[in-house]
Amino acid sequence: MRIFNFVEGAWPRSGGVGIGCVPKIGLSLAGSGVRVVLVSGGPTTPGYEALVEPSAAAALQKSNSRGALGIVSLPSHGKFAFAPSIFWRIGPYVSKADIIALHSVYSFPVLAGYCLARLWRKPYVLWPRGVFAPFMRGVGRRKKWI
Repeated sequence: MRIFNFVEGAWPRSGGVGIGCVPKIGLSLAGSGVRVVLVSGGPTTPGYEALVEPSAAAALQKSNSRGALGIVSLPSHGKFAFAPSIFWRIGPYVSKADIIALHSVYSFPVLAGYCLARLWRKPYVLWPRGVFAPFMRGVGRRKKWI
């Protein structure tokens, strides 16, 4: 099985509380025999730099006796983690995925993952991790309105 995960990068200045668990989820899945590609718009979570691969192809080719996790960290800009290279660097490989996991809601990598899942007709899962909680509605109101 192949799972592609889309998430915004771990920007130390803006927190990124939810991003800390995404590589752990990927490692857990890899331990059960799944090939996991984590696509990050921006820097990866500190401590997981050794898992970064130069491309989605390299991440998919990683293997061990059970499964594998490969992180593809793409350059991004701004709080929305705008990373248009996701479409041409990751897009063609999404066709090989069995499922797409979208982590969070309000970021460009997640929007790109959603668009690619629809384009390739792949099932997707949304993991919002508290972003719809009532107290979070006041944070980033303009972005959420859009």
